[in-house]
Amino acid sequence: MKKIIAIVFCLCTLNLLAQKKVSKVILDRTSKIGNFPVYQIEITDAGNIKYNGKRNVKIIGDYMFHLPVEKIKNLFYYINSQKMNTLPNSYQLKTADVSSTNLIFVYNDATDKIIKNIAEGPSYLTQIAAEIDKIWNETVRKERDDNIDAPTISDIKKYPPVLEDVGLPKAMPRIEIFEFVEQMPEYPGGEDMLEKYFKENLNYPAKEKEMGVEGRVVCGFIVNEDGSLSDIKIVRSISERCDEEAIRLIKYMPHWKPGKQNGKAVKVSYNLPIIFNLD
Repeated sequence: MKKIIAIVFCLCTLNLLAQKKVSKVILDRTSKIGNFPVYQIEITDAGNIKYNGKRNVKIIGDYMFHLPVEKIKNLFYYINSQKMNTLPNSYQLKTADVSSTNLIFVYNDATDKIIKNIAEGPSYLTQIAAEIDKIWNETVRKERDDNIDAPTISDIKKYPPVLEDVGLPKAMPRIEIFEFVEQMPEYPGGEDMLEKYFKENLNYPAKEKEMGVEGRVVCGFIVNEDGSLSDIKIVRSISERCDEEAIRLIKYMPHWKPGKQNGKAVKVSYNLPIIFNLD
């Protein structure tokens, strides 16, 4: 009898764990001084996108679109592969930044997990935010190319319901460069060694020190199948000299542990913040 009860308990536990998945993710960017755009992007695992703010739209307001589930399933697959509930609800900003980026994860349309100031947390949180921005930008770009005005909430009934996600191929789509993969690229030794690399090798530009310039430079690059880095570029800038130093740091990094999809090393697009802090 005890064995039967134990088996039933395990099955119930596994069932609850299987059901506890992120069904909605919200990217929230807020401004401290009002000079930066403030917006919120909400994406559900059914392919619905809701946007509130003013960026790439004609007027401030709510906008909503439907996308095929195939377009967003990689994002939710990656989110649900991470243990978001083990992360703190907020990170302390290390610099006097002008804006804050937050992520909200909704489990089964009920339980929320809010993580504030994600730029100071694990780098994969920044990756998730970048992917959400990318999905929104591509959606708006397509609507503009098709000469269609972005619909407001009141117009949403014009769109047919999203079809149920059935019959999709089990294998991930074969593309040259991935945004998210089953095993994301990693600096050798993990985030602690990456932080150590920056502390030991970052040369703060003298002019910027004198002028009191500090902040976060975000570099984008490709982690290749052999772990080498290529296509290094600046995604977010604070000054020309700091940008140059950030690129130098990326160029002289050792090979990373490459990202893998279905057990195979693949190219992965990656964004990495580099902090310039005078303290």
